[in-house]
Amino acid sequence: MADSPDDRHPRPDEEQEVMPATKTRPGGIGRTVFYILLASLALAAIAWLALEIWAYGGSPAP
Repeated sequence: MADSPDDRHPRPDEEQEVMPATKTRPGGIGRTVFYILLASLALAAIAWLALEIWAYGGSPAP
């Protein structure tokens, strides 16, 4: 069984490889996540603007 408690932890007789934290970090500094969040915010603003134009652009208020 692969998920048994014995398989999750390394055995004492096995040598463990020590890696620096910067090498194990995925994706660098996080600019990719920032760009995705920025693009989502821009798309949400465009959708909101389109909804405002569509909702209030038909007939003038009395």
